[in-house]
Amino acid sequence: MFTLDGNPGKSAKFLSREVPMYGIRAFRQALGGASVLILLCCGGGGTPKTVEAPKITAQPLAQTVPITSTASLTVAVSGSPTPTLQWQRQERGSWHDLAGATGLTHTFATTVRDHLAAFRVRVSNEGGSVLSNPVQVTLTKTYQGVMTPLTASTTALMGHTATRLASGKVLLAGGYLTGTEKATNLFDPATGLLTPGPTLLTPRWTHAAVLLDSGKVLLLSGTTTGYAKTPTCELYDPDTGTISPAGSLLVGRWGFTATLLPNGKILIAGGFDSNNSIVASCELYDPATFQSTLAQPMATGRENHAANLLGNGKVLVTGGLRPTPDVDGYAFPLASTELYDPATGQWTAGPDMADGREYHTTTLLENGQLLVYSGWTKVGYQSFGALRSIELYDPVTGAFRKLPNPLGGSAIITNITCLIGGKVLLPIGCNDLTGLQDALFDPATETFSRSGRSLFYDEYLTHTLLLDGRVLVVGRDSNFASMAAVYN
Repeated sequence: MFTLDGNPGKSAKFLSREVPMYGIRAFRQALGGASVLILLCCGGGGTPKTVEAPKITAQPLAQTVPITSTASLTVAVSGSPTPTLQWQRQERGSWHDLAGATGLTHTFATTVRDHLAAFRVRVSNEGGSVLSNPVQVTLTKTYQGVMTPLTASTTALMGHTATRLASGKVLLAGGYLTGTEKATNLFDPATGLLTPGPTLLTPRWTHAAVLLDSGKVLLLSGTTTGYAKTPTCELYDPDTGTISPAGSLLVGRWGFTATLLPNGKILIAGGFDSNNSIVASCELYDPATFQSTLAQPMATGRENHAANLLGNGKVLVTGGLRPTPDVDGYAFPLASTELYDPATGQWTAGPDMADGREYHTTTLLENGQLLVYSGWTKVGYQSFGALRSIELYDPVTGAFRKLPNPLGGSAIITNITCLIGGKVLLPIGCNDLTGLQDALFDPATETFSRSGRSLFYDEYLTHTLLLDGRVLVVGRDSNFASMAAVYN
């Protein structure tokens, strides 16, 4: 209840529940012979409060810096009251707030995760909110082309997985030595040492490993003791250094693919099932519940294919061995591809590659195109051999384009990765060369160059890009012994 203490037209004092309220002026105005009391709230001391919507007076600028150095993004703003700021980073198509990044300048030490990353800042006050233009951070690194063996060897020989953790360490899990392995190893780039990790619950090789948004690593299915296919899954927690059960797939598989989708679920596609059949069946595994549900199958069964999440959010599956035998009783690798759309849960036919292939390797380039390298193909009646062709898929045109392979090398059952700067390190084996070789492919010029003598045989290799831009390579040497090395 308000009581008036004062005269009309002069400063007045109001009481609200006995609490003084100042800055209100009473006026009496005669309208049509009637007296009307008008109360105007004019702010503290009778001065109107001014609100000016936030403005960005100087946009942040893109940065190009050497990897592991510091990047600084700066913005200039105006507005009243003084705006608050929140820097954001784009992850898998969505923008996320960066904890503690609330100043005019966002400064951070760069790692490989920041290469080509997009940043922006949100500026807000009572007058509204405005977003800056997104800017990109580009990292640079000079590679010496040197492969340095590690002093300690892994216990796994082939069919293992290698996953870079948030800490920068690399988890090596499972594989095949003289039998299926339950061992894991952790590589620490800071010390250059491999040390034993926790033991797997189930021996496995030819399985899949997926790094989740939580930082944990999910190990899925694969081949276990006696060449049986296990549907079981396991979860590695780097915070506790432990492995725990994580449910099962509906079907045990090997030669399948596991792709983390933008919605957090994992698309399981194809492979060789427990009945020793090549299947088209697919599943959606939910890491939040450890449950897997049936998804729409592919049009064609395929194993030892490749799957990549494209920049448009779709999954492209390429090649693989088809289930139907040829006239000689042997199935042949497919040139066909299929596209999975997570928004609809549907598969559609993709463009054909120039060559049918299985056991091939693929990697996304910095320009958004997909590099498809080598693999295994049918070369004659009941005869298979290494494929020496390279193709590029362009998501803009939706077509493949075959490139010449002047070095004539090949590799199977191997993953490759882009180096900082966009070049790709390729194992080219010893098929047409004296000794083992490595090569570099430059997407900008579409040319190849030899990088030097390799330490590895050209099968069952894993290449893992480390936080400082070096590459951890794990596989077999020319004597088929287990080996690990770092490429710089």
